Amino acid sequence: MNDLDEIKRRLDGFSAFCATVREALKGEGSLQSDVDLSGMEKEVGEICALIGTLPGSEGEPLLNSLIALSDEIAHLEEDLKEQHQALAEEIRGISDRQRATSAYGSSLPPKTK
Repeated sequence: MNDLDEIKRRLDGFSAFCATVREALKGEGSLQSDVDLSGMEKEVGEICALIGTLPGSEGEPLLNSLIALSDEIAHLEEDLKEQHQALAEEIRGISDRQRATSAYGSSLPPKTK
């Protein structure tokens, strides 16, 4: 396998990973299972480093894959921001209910027999 094939394979794999995460986010607006995103930056860095080793215009066939991956990452970023915002609102709602329960619960007169 030459460098161009390896880069293309990794681009396709990374794009598929991003699509899988986006699909997982669509399930009720939150991840249905744990997804580890910590390696994304490293993978992008390694792919970019491999592209940087290609001589001259040899990387031109990768342009469409790179554009598609860039779009996929942008969509994933938006999906993650939406999930974060939804979770923040849910947490605020829980906190508000707890405060209300505490406030109303302490103001009730004691029960008599």
